Amino acid sequence: MLTFLIAAALGLTPFNHEAPESERLAFALDRANPVDERFYAVQSFIRITEEIDHSVMPALWELVRSGEVELHYPALLALTVRGDAGALPELVTLCTAPVTHTLARHRGSRFCSEQLVQWRYLGERSQELGYDIVPALIESYDRADIIGRQLILQIALETPDTRLVPLLTDALSPEYWHQNWLLGYYATQAIAGDVSLVSDDIAAALDAIETSHWLPLMRWRARLLRHFHREGSLERSADPEISSIAANLLATRPHLDAPLDPPVALQIMAGWPPFSVPAERIFGENTLCTDWRWLTGDDSEYLEFEYTGQNWQHGLVHNWVHVHGTNFGEWGGSLSVGSHRLTNRMHVADIFLDHADNIMVASGYDGLFMLGDGTIDRIVAGGEPYDHHLYRLERWITFPSMPMGTVLRDDNQLVVIGRSWALSVRNGEIEGYLPCAVSSAPMDEAD
Repeated sequence: MLTFLIAAALGLTPFNHEAPESERLAFALDRANPVDERFYAVQSFIRITEEIDHSVMPALWELVRSGEVELHYPALLALTVRGDAGALPELVTLCTAPVTHTLARHRGSRFCSEQLVQWRYLGERSQELGYDIVPALIESYDRADIIGRQLILQIALETPDTRLVPLLTDALSPEYWHQNWLLGYYATQAIAGDVSLVSDDIAAALDAIETSHWLPLMRWRARLLRHFHREGSLERSADPEISSIAANLLATRPHLDAPLDPPVALQIMAGWPPFSVPAERIFGENTLCTDWRWLTGDDSEYLEFEYTGQNWQHGLVHNWVHVHGTNFGEWGGSLSVGSHRLTNRMHVADIFLDHADNIMVASGYDGLFMLGDGTIDRIVAGGEPYDHHLYRLERWITFPSMPMGTVLRDDNQLVVIGRSWALSVRNGEIEGYLPCAVSSAPMDEAD
């Protein structure tokens, strides 16, 4: 009721979500209406509850070409959902392009990555529509944009193609292990969809991951892929560890008669429900603890961190810039600078200053283990200082799960602490897990 009263006072027509498509479309096209309301009007065309009306397609393209960047994304996605394959490459280009100030004012950080959670949908949709999306992925793959590459690799999960081999090889490079491990994770999943994509360069990259990657989950994934590529099966192996893994994986899916192929094996290894996987294969045997030793070799010095429950509110004031974050679990979370909300899709775990006095935000989803849902972002200004509308987020590092807190030490070391792990980060790169301070002996003997 309040919305209708305010709209009436301003001489505006509030958007009616229940209106017929023709009325919602007219509302979206009318520039006299607030852009936020028009955004929701366009977004309503993504949800199809009746037979598709193709007569709305020209109007949606009109909104794409209108110059109003806030409406480009929902209009292109609506066109894609309604079967217009021509919207696919434009959607990839838009969502991997740098965030403009206009778009930053409207939504905050990486707009498309916040809105389209399952990017692999674009790969699935391109297959359904018979559209070759690979050239658009190759053209939009920018090595200077770590988030854009992550989105492109998610699309590639459903479109394995030999033309993508250079992108997959690049994503497996050690250059990205310590900043965004998800690049390699999605690359291995795409390769699992078609093991014939394993070139000599990819084989060498998988070998390097198996022996040297800091994350045990990635080492196991590389090991399974290399074994399957060499032997053609996961179920017959002279390697007792591979045989043990295959037996355990088969035991989790007795109702399926199909061979244990790499996509299924890697999916189970990821721990997605309804499958389970030992935590040590994700985090490592020495990470499941609450007390850790520093990476100094000094056994007498260790870090103790006790998780005391969820902190719903986080705040920091620096150089007159006030940053506020929330985490209400299943009810959402947000991040604001001053009175401007950067994003309403972030569960904030901590806000702190790094060694260079940058404002950093640790975030994720506080719940069951979810891959890639732990991050640290840097708040950067895109315009005049203290203009809150021009602040945005820049991805710094990605973690396997949500951090619970951070400890800033001297010599440029940052310790990021999860529920049962602690990672050392130095100069913007993950060094590795801190070793447990507790003895590996049984607890009664250790005491």
